[in-house]
Amino acid sequence: MKKIIFISIFLILNNCGYEAIYIKKDLNNISIREHILNGNESINRKIISLLNLKKVNKKDLFLYDLVLTSEKNRKVSSRDSLGNPSTYKITVSVNFKLKNLNTEVKPFKTKEFTKSTMYNNMENKFDFSRYEKEIESNLIIKISEEIMIFMNS
Repeated sequence: MKKIIFISIFLILNNCGYEAIYIKKDLNNISIREHILNGNESINRKIISLLNLKKVNKKDLFLYDLVLTSEKNRKVSSRDSLGNPSTYKITVSVNFKLKNLNTEVKPFKTKEFTKSTMYNNMENKFDFSRYEKEIESNLIIKISEEIMIFMNS
């Protein structure tokens, strides 16, 4: 019975035009002439490497300039009775713009992406620093996935 249900679901999804969101993992159909990076440099570089956006030098009709403006904010969310921070909130914001070189009037695609999370303080500051970098990296990965979905839509 399970095999029949599995086969029928497979056939229905296969025939209705279902396609996985991340099937087009790289954005090869977009030719980037120049990367203009503002704000946090490490966030910008990680997003560019995750999206696999490389500069091209060809004289294509549809060349774009990529403008990334990013920032990271860490705020103390709550304190304990002694006044020491107990929880933090980290927010990563990325403003993504693709400018078409043929039309200077308005950007081809533009959107602001923001992700944030809260986390607890730790006694060991070395472990806390590594944990904070891991959280930041996870937020950047989520933002790059959203950018990829935005570009493929």
